Amino acid sequence: MAERRGKYRLWQSGHHVSAASIEQVLQAARTDYTDFGLVHCIDEEDDYRRVMARGGLFDYMRSLKAQGVVRHLGFSTHTPSIARRFMETGETDLFMFSLNPTYDYSRGQLSYGRGQERLELYQEAERRGVGITVMKPFAGGQLRLLQSLCALPRRD
Repeated sequence: MAERRGKYRLWQSGHHVSAASIEQVLQAARTDYTDFGLVHCIDEEDDYRRVMARGGLFDYMRSLKAQGVVRHLGFSTHTPSIARRFMETGETDLFMFSLNPTYDYSRGQLSYGRGQERLELYQEAERRGVGITVMKPFAGGQLRLLQSLCALPRRD
C-alpha cells in the first residue's frame, strides 16, 4: 500500500471525512476490516472531551467495532494523562506514544510528562494489557546521539 499512499489522505478530522478515509484505506488494502482503528493526536483535555463526547468520534469508532470493520480501538497522544484517561475507559487495546530515548521532553513544545511519569504509564499499560506502538522510532536520525542520554531504569 505504501506505493499508493499518495492517493489517499490518511490524516483527517471529523465523522464525514473519517468514514470516507476508512473506506478508501480498506479498498486500497483490498479488505473489509482493519485490525486497529486509532483516533490520532489527542494531546489536550479539550481534544479528549471532544472525541469522547456523546456522538463524538469515539462513538463512531465504537460503531465500526460493533460492525466488525475495526477489531481493536486505540489512540495516539504525547500526553501521559490523556493516555491514562483513555485506558481508564477499558475500551482501548493499543495506543501510539512517542517512545524514543533521543527526545528530551522536559523542554520545549512537546514537554509532556517526565521520565518517571512515562515509566509509570508504560507499567500501567502493561498491567491493563494495553499495547503501545512506537511513534518516532528512529527520531529523524537522532539515535546516533544515544550515548549522551540517560537510560530508563532497567526492569529485571
